[in-house]
Amino acid sequence: LVGRPSCLGGDAVSLPRLLARLGGGACGGFIANLGAHDGSCTGDGGKVKDPANCAFDSGCPGLAIEGKVGLLSPSQWAGVQVHEGYISPTNVSEIIGRAVEAQGATSISLLKIDLDHADCHFARALLADRSLPRPKLMSVEYNRAFPPPIVYKERFSDATVDDFSSVEDSWSVFGQRRHWMGCSMQAWVDLAAEWGYRLSAGGF
Repeated sequence: LVGRPSCLGGDAVSLPRLLARLGGGACGGFIANLGAHDGSCTGDGGKVKDPANCAFDSGCPGLAIEGKVGLLSPSQWAGVQVHEGYISPTNVSEIIGRAVEAQGATSISLLKIDLDHADCHFARALLADRSLPRPKLMSVEYNRAFPPPIVYKERFSDATVDDFSSVEDSWSVFGQRRHWMGCSMQAWVDLAAEWGYRLSAGGF
């Protein structure tokens, strides 16, 4: 999802170059990663699984958030703050705002969200906060069980977050509810359009 007309090509490994084309230097500005997991850029077979982590590996500054304490090293990257612990739509703006201020950032080049729970509600909270710079680009996970034009948005639940905290692997919490996590592609497109964003690319 891109915040203004742009011609973006290539994959996530070349993300710093793409961000530079949006302006703001080699990385385009501050990068916020909501759901950094273990900090890996690629997964099995070398396939990119986290574009924000790839940008951090390339030297881009920002904030990496991971709910599971101990999964991500606080010194994973130079110039990147690490926040451990689960967050909510009510405190995400404050957490990112503190990091933006601490790093003296004037822009957010990339907002990546992959929290496996009510993701679009986090995006709405951040986009609605006028004290934060508007992200130039958003990379989000969508629930492919609900194709367009179906609008599906999982509700945020403190109980679900508590369940995440009590297990080693948050995926075990979902069980038969995995199809009900996150937000559909149409929900993302509609939400982003409210703030002038458009869908630039999608993967299955």
